[in-house]
Amino acid sequence: RENLALLPGKKFHAKRNHISKFMRNNPDFCYKELDSSNFEDAYFVAHKWQMSSSAGDTSELLAIREALDNFDALELFGGVLYVMSRPVAMTIGSKINSSVCDVHFEKAVEVDGAYAVINNEFAKSHPEFLQFNREEDLGIEGLRKSKLSYNPDKIYMKYTATLK
Repeated sequence: RENLALLPGKKFHAKRNHISKFMRNNPDFCYKELDSSNFEDAYFVAHKWQMSSSAGDTSELLAIREALDNFDALELFGGVLYVMSRPVAMTIGSKINSSVCDVHFEKAVEVDGAYAVINNEFAKSHPEFLQFNREEDLGIEGLRKSKLSYNPDKIYMKYTATLK
């Protein structure tokens, strides 16, 4: 979490530059904690992301809707990033234990650097956690590259069990 929030040292130079460029280009940006007042903004971002992606599968969008509909019962938390009062990024996570946060969803649209900023702002807003589990890359090359660009502390082997 600390690395995601502070982006220290040379290995995060490119991330810091990306975020700085976003902030220069969008000085009016705003990060807000996710709650019932902005659920529809978060869903708007997810829906817009779905419409702009080449993925025809809407199961992730349906999962995000279900997560928002059951936000309190699932003990979720998150954030929404705004530029000129327009939602451009969202994230939803949950507590695994007292020191680990699991990031379930992170979506951004339209604005270059929005993914880096939502990630950074979310990490800064939750100093109670020592680690953030950013989940797996699902074998998607671009997602894997993005996740590795944050220099994760640990990468676990993925196993698949099948019945014969």
